[in-house]
Amino acid sequence: MNILILSTTNSGGAANACIRLHQGLLSIGVNSKVLVLQKNNTKIPEIYPFLEVYEPRTLFKRLKKAPRVLLFNKKRKKNLEKRPSDELFSFCETLHDIKDHHLYNWADIINIHWVANFLDYPSFFTSNTKPIVWTLHDMLLFTGGYHYLKGFPLNSFKDLILQQYTLKKSLFENQHFTIVSPSIWLKNCAENAQELYPNATHKLIPYGIQTHIFKPYTKDFARDQLNIPKDKKIILFVAASVDGKRKGINYLLDALEKIKDKNVELAIIGKNINKLNLDPQKSHELGYLSDENLIAMAYAAADVFVIPSIEDNLPNTVIESLCCGTPVIGFDIGGIPDMIIPGKNGEICSTIDSNCLADLIITSLKTKYDRAWIRQNAVEKYDLKIQAESYLSLFKFILSQK
Repeated sequence: MNILILSTTNSGGAANACIRLHQGLLSIGVNSKVLVLQKNNTKIPEIYPFLEVYEPRTLFKRLKKAPRVLLFNKKRKKNLEKRPSDELFSFCETLHDIKDHHLYNWADIINIHWVANFLDYPSFFTSNTKPIVWTLHDMLLFTGGYHYLKGFPLNSFKDLILQQYTLKKSLFENQHFTIVSPSIWLKNCAENAQELYPNATHKLIPYGIQTHIFKPYTKDFARDQLNIPKDKKIILFVAASVDGKRKGINYLLDALEKIKDKNVELAIIGKNINKLNLDPQKSHELGYLSDENLIAMAYAAADVFVIPSIEDNLPNTVIESLCCGTPVIGFDIGGIPDMIIPGKNGEICSTIDSNCLADLIITSLKTKYDRAWIRQNAVEKYDLKIQAESYLSLFKFILSQK
């Protein structure tokens, strides 16, 4: 069984989830390879960059398409000026025909992940002959180009969204692919868009992570490693880019202002922390961390991890925190309720509100959570092997139906 996983990149939130699945499949003996548009530095095996293939016929096809796509890109750029800088919008057309790569012919199944600006829908879906498993990481598959709904200026993009949606509908109407959603929320969203892909089937398979990396450390040890004081209550926030509106950092900062407790401090991981203008006396800026062992120590160092996202799928950060034994507070949105059991491994805010968030932070800091139980419960649900074996069963079933 040869599985080809498609991802625009091998780094970032969705890419991390994709690469973890790849590692899980390799660990149980599945012949998995990942094709990315352009590879970043990585020691993970069997990851291949599409743009390093320079076969003459491939180059000719790209050059032939280039004037049309480049002209269209110029129009896109003008349209995207109406878009908030932290809101993504992606188009169906690119210069890249994945079927030109030799790994396409090698594969028995194509597992599509986050492929914005990589997968060219028209060239792929008009002549693809391989079974497709499409793993969702956001809403892009069933929208007219936006990745998440909240905060996106729909009225400004109305015509463009309709154009892209109509194109997808024409390409998907005869496709028989399987859509895998990591969260119940995203699965429900995908099923509600069934008119777009009437022959698709749906599965729910949560993400998996390396539980031997994301594991408990003693709090004192972790704080020593990260230079965090031992006599404070530490609230942790983690995001790839901390200033993204969808990640909700403003709700957390407002909540911490309302708490007014000198013993409560913020630790924060991610890019663009300098844009927040945090009080250095009340915060610990850990910056962008790529070392997963250090990230695990940050979770272990915290009294509670807060994820104030206003829209999200099944955030890797929540799973990571729980596997480190650290309770989590989040809003009642997306896939967050799939993971948090109030009073057991964290708390859920019933409303998107900084007052509610402040109250639950105070509650959580007074609650004696069983961190060993939090860890064990998370491992039983999100260990990488569990996810990999679920995908293997799905792949076997699909191939048995051919």
